[in-house]
Amino acid sequence: MTDDGGRNTHRVSRIAHRASRIVRPPSIVLRPVRKERMKTYHIGVIGGDGIGPEVTREAVKVLDVAAQKFGFTVEKLHYPFGADHYLKTGETMPQSALDECAKLDAILLGAIGDPRLEPGFIEKPVIFGLRQGLDLYVNFRPIKLYAEHLCPI
Repeated sequence: MTDDGGRNTHRVSRIAHRASRIVRPPSIVLRPVRKERMKTYHIGVIGGDGIGPEVTREAVKVLDVAAQKFGFTVEKLHYPFGADHYLKTGETMPQSALDECAKLDAILLGAIGDPRLEPGFIEKPVIFGLRQGLDLYVNFRPIKLYAEHLCPI
């Protein structure tokens, strides 16, 4: 420490005097924030055919991560509708499933269609059923194969 002849002591006392005159607001009491209920979304998942189940499985993983990051929850209802289900049960997509889907917040739909069935056979009841039953745009693109050697289907 250096001896400054009392100059700094005087300065410090002036600063302390000014600080004592500052009006401070009353103490702020932080109360715990009430956690609001997380929003829950009800999502239907139709894996479909071909790469559809694989793609929807990965999409569901992304959805779960997004739910965790952004603070919502997802309840998923998995539906079996597609060619495999039809070949096992003879059922495409019943009206009762469409009625359930109408109550959901969203539907995650994978690829639909299988070379074991006539083109459009399974796509129409599932895709048209959902889109027309839920009053959505149809967006059904017919495909006409001009050269069979270009496509394995």
